Amino acid sequence: MRALAVVALAAAALPAWTARASAQEPAGRWDVTWAQAVRRDRDGSVEIQRWGEARLVLERDANALSGTWFSDPGGVTWQITGTVDGNRIRLQATEHDSDDPQLAVAESMNWEGTLDGDRMEGTTWIVLLRPTGETARRPWRAERAPG
Repeated sequence: MRALAVVALAAAALPAWTARASAQEPAGRWDVTWAQAVRRDRDGSVEIQRWGEARLVLERDANALSGTWFSDPGGVTWQITGTVDGNRIRLQATEHDSDDPQLAVAESMNWEGTLDGDRMEGTTWIVLLRPTGETARRPWRAERAPG
């Protein structure tokens, strides 16, 4: 009888454990808001001038991530690769479908962040070819898209 009670207790806890585990799943569609335009002041602080919106679609194979980042305005799609380690997300894009000369100076677009259930947030930046260096790091946040 005691073994039956333990099995029943474990079976009752399984849905809660499964819900917590799947809550940390980065695969899926995400609605993203990110600081698209910023101004870096002389003191190093960053002032957000305009927020942009994007759709992030991720697939997962073990700890590897792949997918697309589609942003408006401009309708640019970036091909994404990355990793997930616990709740830490790292993404990078080096290929896009735009012929915009402003994007021709981008070596890569990068994201780091944390995953918390149906939300992610972190920082993003672009590594530049000309002039070399990085843009100011700026915030981004995402919510899992409905459906």
